[in-house]
Amino acid sequence: MDYSFKKLPVLSSPSGEAVWPRLQTPDTKFDNDGVYHTQLRVPADQAENFIGEIDQFLAGFKAHKEAEDGTQYRPGPLPYKHEMDKDGSPTGNVLFKFKLKAKAYNRKTGDSWDVKIPLYDKQAQAFTTDDTIGAGSKLKISCRFRPYANAAVGCGVSLGIEAVQVLEMAAYGGPASAQAF
Repeated sequence: MDYSFKKLPVLSSPSGEAVWPRLQTPDTKFDNDGVYHTQLRVPADQAENFIGEIDQFLAGFKAHKEAEDGTQYRPGPLPYKHEMDKDGSPTGNVLFKFKLKAKAYNRKTGDSWDVKIPLYDKQAQAFTTDDTIGAGSKLKISCRFRPYANAAVGCGVSLGIEAVQVLEMAAYGGPASAQAF
């Protein structure tokens, strides 16, 4: 695929299992404005095409940025990794990391606004629930490639969440209560 780096591509991930999802309320542990995030566990054979798209985009962006800046950039962290079990052996899955800041800013005016992730069910209809989307939910994520290049981190790309399709819901159970005994 030939990319223009002025209009960044939006692609859909393969379907996978959510790992530590924060898709309905932002996580404010490390960012006071909040960040939506999740990892998506995908079998390696189903992840190959998506990994290829990421790698191809990143190689093109790196070449474009190096030609534009006249600087050599080292490779930055990738938005995916092969999952390992507790013994350090490959599980056969790939973990993709997706995120989105919960507050957007207009640099020219200084205005800010809250951002929400559009959620859809498997029929692509608006998804609403009182439950929290939990680990183990089967999701498909529409994401925008967000490239970056700087001397400290290198040249990389993050996967910015555009929308989430909930294929199978696994509600977050929350803390156990005394009635569990």
